[in-house]
Amino acid sequence: MKWTAAGFLKHVVKAHEVMLEGWGEDVPFENLSNLPNAVERIRDLLDRFEKGELRFIKVSYATVRTLTPETASPGKYVPPRKRVIRKDYKCHRVVRRRPGRMLSGPKSDEFVYDSDDIEEFEDTAHLGDGHDEIQ
Repeated sequence: MKWTAAGFLKHVVKAHEVMLEGWGEDVPFENLSNLPNAVERIRDLLDRFEKGELRFIKVSYATVRTLTPETASPGKYVPPRKRVIRKDYKCHRVVRRRPGRMLSGPKSDEFVYDSDDIEEFEDTAHLGDGHDEIQ
């Protein structure tokens, strides 16, 4: 269901050539969650629907073409709210970066030149190969 009059006109009335009858002029046509006493109003609309008072009726294409959001609204018309414009609208954004080191390559050296590491590697390299003889 579209809860704005313009959305209702475009996606329901014009798309399906139907109008909503029996909404009631006292109930504003907007998202009912935004209204005070929303549960009571929803129950009232549900009762109207179950009684057959609230229903969609077929209308002609000629009638649909003449409708505006205000006239297509089944209840009290609520004009769309204006959106708040950001204070930096149409301003050039400057991307600020933290000063730091330039990342042009790896952080560590490519080779390790410590002779102790090489000897340790040579001692342990033959232990796990599975060809050791047990004496």
